[in-house]
Amino acid sequence: MGPLARLMDRTDSLVEAAVRSEADLIAFSVFTVNYRWALEVAARIKKRICTPVVFGGVHATAAPGRTLTNPQVDAVVVGEGEGALLDILNGMQSGKLPETSIPNVWKRTANGIAGERPRPYIRDLDALPFPDKDLFFDKVPAFAQFYMIMTSRGCPYRCSFCCNSLYHDLYRGERGHVRRRSPDNVIAELKWAMERYRPSFISFWDDVFTADKNWLKRFGELYRAIGLPYDIYTHPLALDDERARILADTGCYRAKIGLQTVSDATRRAYLDRGGSAEEAAQAVSILKKHGITAGIDHMLGLPGEGVAEQDAAVEYYAKVKPDRINSYWMLYFPGAKIVETARQNGTLTDRDIEAIEEGRAETSYMYLKAGADDYRKALAPYQTFFDLLPMLPDSWIKWFIRHRLPGKLPYHPIIRQAIVAVAALLQGDKRYRNTLRVMLSRKHVP
Repeated sequence: MGPLARLMDRTDSLVEAAVRSEADLIAFSVFTVNYRWALEVAARIKKRICTPVVFGGVHATAAPGRTLTNPQVDAVVVGEGEGALLDILNGMQSGKLPETSIPNVWKRTANGIAGERPRPYIRDLDALPFPDKDLFFDKVPAFAQFYMIMTSRGCPYRCSFCCNSLYHDLYRGERGHVRRRSPDNVIAELKWAMERYRPSFISFWDDVFTADKNWLKRFGELYRAIGLPYDIYTHPLALDDERARILADTGCYRAKIGLQTVSDATRRAYLDRGGSAEEAAQAVSILKKHGITAGIDHMLGLPGEGVAEQDAAVEYYAKVKPDRINSYWMLYFPGAKIVETARQNGTLTDRDIEAIEEGRAETSYMYLKAGADDYRKALAPYQTFFDLLPMLPDSWIKWFIRHRLPGKLPYHPIIRQAIVAVAALLQGDKRYRNTLRVMLSRKHVP
């Protein structure tokens, strides 16, 4: 752990707060990126008190058996956890987890690790209470300016690299994976939030906010009473001129589109992702036509892709002109369909997959074999150029391309962060500005 990480670390105080709480149950929601940290915190708590520990979240859902090989974890909840966690709490006696089988719950038994199939999806999302965001806003008050909300659960698509491919398999047999709150319920939460927290803008975190046009129309009618700017995630196949007009008329200032690669062949062969590069270009054009900032997600390190594919991406983005290009390295996450594809084609070994399930981030890059460092060094400069490209005039972009410079730029995380900060501030990115406000604000964590 570096000096800055040590300065910002709050693990000690978090463990102390958990011990002092005298809670009947301690629960963690874990992603791959925080999984090993959560294991460390749970282990330190267990050394002090005997309170049962339950893990849930996408990483635990993907690898419940392996998660339970860690003695500090007493049970795992897979999939949607509201009903399962309530059953656990209702069944506890004398500070111990219930011994009976509970849908969605995995635990250690006398015969080894065993788990139950999940109960059906929660269909009526309106029946759920609004989330208690005081848990976060009391600790970091600046968060209240940036109100995050989801109007749906599930995604209509099942891209191979995404956790939704896992959930489609886990809940196979369900008639529909996307469930949505009514527009009236969403607006009721936002009105409640405005009275309680006074946010300055809203961020919708649905996988595909624009998937249902009829829902969007009703939402648009009601959202006018809210009147705050907002941002969304969408998909090229779920965006047209009418939907973009509704978004623009109701205050949507930014939309992010997942493209991942400009190669339609890679998208079909490895990513199971619908839509084409041409359709993504049309979506960007529609958003910009209506005055909405258009961001695109781009992945480096995809199977079979190298420098040539990044050069093609540079040419593509130079023509399409998105307002932001968010580039990321391809990461393997446990349970995603692409992990099995990589096993079959020899990219990943069983040992690699075991390491991924254990949350070791260094094993998540696509290229783990000999030459991995050279490969990353060859592609990393393109991240710098993708950050710069939307801010450059056309004449500069052509000059960079003509002299083959996009792949020769200096790369350093600090340089990237500086470029991203400048771009965000120039574009009036409300989310980024609030992130800075949070970083500089007074915090009371834990």
